[in-house]
Amino acid sequence: MKQAILAVDVGTSSSSAALVSGESVELVKEPSSGSWSWPSAVCLTDEGLLVGTPADRRKRLRPELHRAEFKRDLGSGAPIVLGEREFLPEELVTAMLRALKSEAEAVHGARIDRAVVTVPATYATADPRRSLMISAAEAAGFAVVELLPEPVAAAMAPVAGGAFPPGDLVLVYDFGGGTFDAALVRVGPSGMHEVLGHAALDDCGGRDVDSLVYAELLAPGEGDLAAAMSGGPEGRRNRLRLGDLARQLKHQLSEARAAEDVFDPTGNVVRFDRDRLVELVIPLLDRTVSCCRGLLDRCKVPAGRVSGILLVGGSIRMPVIGEFAGRALGRPVRRVRDPDVAVALGAARWAGQASQRFSTSTTPGQGERPLRWPVPGGSGVLLRWLAGVGDRCGEDRPVALLRLPDGALHELRVPAAAEGTVSALHYETGAVVTSSDWLLTMSAPEPAPPPQPGTSQPGACPPRLQVVCDGIVSHDDTVTAACFGTVRGRLVLATASKDEYVKVWDAETARLLHDVCEHDAAVWSAVSGTIGGRAVLVTGDEDGQVVMWDPKRREVITSSDHFGTAVRALAFTTYRSRPCLAIGGEDGTVWCTAISSPDVDLADPDARYDFEAEVHALAFLEMNGSPALAIGGESDYVEIWDYDDEEVVETYDYDGAVRALAATSFEGAPLLAVGGTEDEVHLWHPAKGSLLRVLRGHSGTVRAVAFGALPDGTPILASGGKDDTVILWDVGTGERLHTIDYHGDTVRALAFAPHGDRTLLATASKDETAVIWEITG
Repeated sequence: MKQAILAVDVGTSSSSAALVSGESVELVKEPSSGSWSWPSAVCLTDEGLLVGTPADRRKRLRPELHRAEFKRDLGSGAPIVLGEREFLPEELVTAMLRALKSEAEAVHGARIDRAVVTVPATYATADPRRSLMISAAEAAGFAVVELLPEPVAAAMAPVAGGAFPPGDLVLVYDFGGGTFDAALVRVGPSGMHEVLGHAALDDCGGRDVDSLVYAELLAPGEGDLAAAMSGGPEGRRNRLRLGDLARQLKHQLSEARAAEDVFDPTGNVVRFDRDRLVELVIPLLDRTVSCCRGLLDRCKVPAGRVSGILLVGGSIRMPVIGEFAGRALGRPVRRVRDPDVAVALGAARWAGQASQRFSTSTTPGQGERPLRWPVPGGSGVLLRWLAGVGDRCGEDRPVALLRLPDGALHELRVPAAAEGTVSALHYETGAVVTSSDWLLTMSAPEPAPPPQPGTSQPGACPPRLQVVCDGIVSHDDTVTAACFGTVRGRLVLATASKDEYVKVWDAETARLLHDVCEHDAAVWSAVSGTIGGRAVLVTGDEDGQVVMWDPKRREVITSSDHFGTAVRALAFTTYRSRPCLAIGGEDGTVWCTAISSPDVDLADPDARYDFEAEVHALAFLEMNGSPALAIGGESDYVEIWDYDDEEVVETYDYDGAVRALAATSFEGAPLLAVGGTEDEVHLWHPAKGSLLRVLRGHSGTVRAVAFGALPDGTPILASGGKDDTVILWDVGTGERLHTIDYHGDTVRALAFAPHGDRTLLATASKDETAVIWEITG
């Protein structure tokens, strides 16, 4: 499903939305305020309901026509009175959603029919508020609506310091404007997080802190303000003004030790300090910690097993909240990058992975035509058929859309093994279907023609290797590069991502050791090596910055941002004790530097090659006793350049854009693997000028290749591509040894490392994860 999706966080005190279109995510700005955060407020006028900041601006003029925090009343059935009219709470939610949708469509320039709406974890499966939220979104004009628990969205939001890796237990501590919500979440790959338990306090949020400050300001003493609060309409307006002032003082104290302002109706100067605010807030925080402890007890999870406390909600800007929660619960505290819109951004990330949530039918047996699907949770509501009688289906074509009990949407697809023509549909839309139901009938697929003599059958051979997942690591965006290295005698894996982070992981445990850097742009490439006995990591990004890091000391050795173009590829080699670094740019320029010391000037290369096309891949090899560099990219050929003479010594025609290169020595001669848009890998002997073989098996562009060896010394090649799979090949025979079908999106990088009696393989993907695999014969 590639249509635009609006991810919406309807909060108690404020709401936000993010537009997901393709791979882009754009927050929806409120036109009247320019803020990403819209007040969850309405005000009735002669023209209808105002929403957000315009509604808040009119609350002093006609307080009886204004209402905020109406989400609290959802499911009560009691009408909300605005002047002489009554509205159900869900009607006000609809008005909020309609305003967000209208502005998002103005930004998008087209209609948006699909929404992901977040709801508190307290909205359990049978809670009527779930269906009310769906109905409200449908009334706002969305044709397809799915629900997402707020803690799951929070766990998927951009987190300062990088995302939690799969398998971690995260305590989501959501101190919002109107409520406090706690949830224990187990982090899963590709956003498939699991909420293990939840708890909430409906009277413990930022508004309750405001009320404490408000009451303190009204306390008898010098500059008594109580008299200004009595009386008719003017007294009501003054109460609203003082409430706004209390909130402003609280916000000031997030940054300053003391705050002061003038209460305009009386001219009083009002002062407040952080120490007093802390005294007022501590009882509330005691309640939140008790709520969290009770949740952990119910889930039978000791606090020591929690990887971290994730602070969410606008109120977490108060320093005392994180300090108190971390100290009381004894766990590290992490923060989302932007508390006001974190849930909307997390929901947007989840919405962007909608195509990964599907089932494929079980393959029918001999003479069996009906198909059924495994349904997460066992059952779901059939929303619509995506295929009809007479349609040809297969190759993972979607045929139906379900709504699961938790509100999420789930596709049902027909795999190639069950390909055929739909002859009957057995259920009407709206029906509850289960994993045991036969949902449709397919005609028998036509038998495949018998293989002709001399032809190969890709994928026909059974796996000959044992390949075991040994660890999963994750970023907040596409993982673009992966390389193994050694730090303090420990094998580590470095990964780079479009999320601008480079991370170093323990290859044995897949635990994050540290972030070695944070670039200011998407990181496209990373290589590791050794210079003068010192381990180094080199990274390059979209803005043309190249940085050399010491991963042991976690410090920059040298860097340069003078390349003037995105750095798309890096290569590192050591030839006769001479470390060499190659840097490939988007403009087709390749710089090469012999590194005599770690603090070399990267912007002063020894050699420069002009490839005349965007560079996507580089690989060092030896040609005729001298170092050479293979260059491939947005062209239909590969060039081999002599490192010292700066001239082309060999060219290979690939007949497609080159996306991946890897080099090794095989049978006493250099061997180059070339992958790209031809959906195949060519093994080429550049010194001999001959093609060893062509490896066919991928159904999409080959984006990554890497040479390695099994523990017994057998040379192997890994290739990964846009078809989401990794294939392991025997280099000597060309035989397919194993297929890894794990990732949910394009495989972007591969790396091998010998490790004792095992071989490790790292696979990195656009699905935001990298996986470490253990391979044995």
